[in-house]
Amino acid sequence: MRRKTWFVLGVIALGASVLNFTGPKKEKTPIRVVILSDVISTLPHWTAIEKGFYQKEGIEPKEYAFTSSSEPVSAMANGDADFLPGVSMLDVMNGISKLRLRPVLLSHCRVSTASPFECLIVASGSSISNLKDLEGKTIAVFPGQTSSAVLKYFLTQKGVDTTNIQFKSISPSLHLQALQSGEVACAHAYEPYCSTYLESGKMRELYGSIYASINNPAAIGATLISYRLWAEDKPLANRLIRVWDRSIQYIRDHPVEAREILKRRLNLSDAVAQRATWVDATLSTELDRRAVEASITTYKNMGLLDPLFEFDPSYYYTPCQ
Repeated sequence: MRRKTWFVLGVIALGASVLNFTGPKKEKTPIRVVILSDVISTLPHWTAIEKGFYQKEGIEPKEYAFTSSSEPVSAMANGDADFLPGVSMLDVMNGISKLRLRPVLLSHCRVSTASPFECLIVASGSSISNLKDLEGKTIAVFPGQTSSAVLKYFLTQKGVDTTNIQFKSISPSLHLQALQSGEVACAHAYEPYCSTYLESGKMRELYGSIYASINNPAAIGATLISYRLWAEDKPLANRLIRVWDRSIQYIRDHPVEAREILKRRLNLSDAVAQRATWVDATLSTELDRRAVEASITTYKNMGLLDPLFEFDPSYYYTPCQ
């Protein structure tokens, strides 16, 4: 009886020791993440989910998906979002000037002729052979104001009369259908849809990257964390920044695996997944203020931003803050 008693007490003691060693299970901190649901710029967020980077930092992403880049910016301006991984830089600047958005700019993309993000496509049998042929036509553009505004500016600079061109906002997944039905004559297609349409053989490229033709590289996209989160809980904000940097570094170091994630998330064929060019986004330590300011200057020249608009330097993320 005594031996049995000592055995039971030993098991209890061992259980208590294990419990004290492991400690209580830590609760994950919820973070509201607003994303664009069907564009390649969301790849770092998807990578963070699939590789467990959020989990490693004790973060539980609460995801809210939109199809227009202005909507997640509005959500952050209204205090309804903590993290925005990949959105139009122009919409961010307009959010600052018109919606009183206070962001912390963590990263930006670098669209270049070597790493293009989009192109103009037309049907393979189209009679359109040059940019001038677009006069009087309808062009499908990504929802929001950036694609149509930049394309109009670009065409004007190339001597194309845009007064009779209609820029029609259509979801990227529907560009091919619009081209095939004749609803539009041309599409400003973003990746991976650009590669999808070209790979089908039913479309051909009319012109390469519009953004890179204006600024090379072009900081057309931004990743933000909310100023409120940064001001009230810097340790949590820094954990979120580590998630971003790990995702970007993983994509760079493991391109084959990254393409597999892209393939699953966007339901791509092997051929398109291998062909598509994803967004070259910066690590937090690589943020280039000159590239951001060049984009701001371009948007001012386009008349899309107030000439007096200035981006507050305190909105740039700096590691030592």
